[in-house]
Amino acid sequence: MFIYLNMMGSPWKKLSDLKKSIIKERKGKMNKITGKKIVVTGKLTKYTRDEITKKIEALGGDVTGSVSTKTDLLIVGEDAGSKLKKAKELGVEVITEAEAEKLF
Repeated sequence: MFIYLNMMGSPWKKLSDLKKSIIKERKGKMNKITGKKIVVTGKLTKYTRDEITKKIEALGGDVTGSVSTKTDLLIVGEDAGSKLKKAKELGVEVITEAEAEKLF
């Protein structure tokens, strides 16, 4: 007995649509971090420095230790000090740890 499965049927289409949605979401996240110079400062509550660095690097970002004119993004935790001040002076985009988490 031969059973014909319609590969374009509803379950396969739903799976395909889900895959496209995940890829689109992932690309959106990568666009914010990919190729960017990122500095992390302050006391983090959710991640260790190593964990957040790995997350950034996995999305194609480059974590550096100091703020400069080449810095694209500063992620701040609690009690951020001189790096936050310098980032504001240079016009670097500043986001909180919670905002950064949405990018991962």
